[in-house]
Amino acid sequence: KPEPNEFPELPLNENLCMNIAQELKMKVPPHGLFKMADGKLAYVIKRFDRIGNNEKIHKEDMAQILNLSPDAKYSSSLEAVGNAIKKNSANPYLDLFDFFQRILLNFAIGNGDMHLKNWSLLTPADGRNSLAPCYDFVSSKIYLPDEEDLALPLGGKKNKLERKDFEDFADYLEMDSKAASNAIDSIVDFKDSILTMIKSSFLSPIYQDRFEEIVQERVRRLESR
Repeated sequence: KPEPNEFPELPLNENLCMNIAQELKMKVPPHGLFKMADGKLAYVIKRFDRIGNNEKIHKEDMAQILNLSPDAKYSSSLEAVGNAIKKNSANPYLDLFDFFQRILLNFAIGNGDMHLKNWSLLTPADGRNSLAPCYDFVSSKIYLPDEEDLALPLGGKKNKLERKDFEDFADYLEMDSKAASNAIDSIVDFKDSILTMIKSSFLSPIYQDRFEEIVQERVRRLESR
């Protein structure tokens, strides 16, 4: 992915966000930055829907699973995605925990563009569906300050989300309350590490500062009251 004119430093942004996910032990494909002929950096990521000699692993995104058109990628909810995972995954509660933790991280980093096509299930040859690895993690809010908190509503809300909203969502998914609380706390406890990674990243100072402000504000909302 080269750098688009309308979103400066997007490859650096995505690489950083995926590094943060990796440090949180999420499923993240090999990825990195590659210098192009013009000296700019492009973001590269290994395809996770290929194995061996380019053999394909069947992948369906949530727009497909929910029988929606690609242009309706914002026309559903996180509840619908969670129900699709629960219905189709071979290990639904493990995948639901991963799903929940990814929602929390994307909220914390200011990614308001995690739409239906950014959630997928993989179906290998044995037919055991699983949540695809992380992809398209970016801090979109550093470019779009008026952007909503979430691309897909959670509990009917896209904005002004607090810890209780995520706890209620975990309850809706029938997650263990202790596991849900631990997932939220894992993001809160990782705040300083995220801030350190931002400060040591290749992002320019103006975007580092914006990113840090977003993380500080979002994590405050996730803290226990």
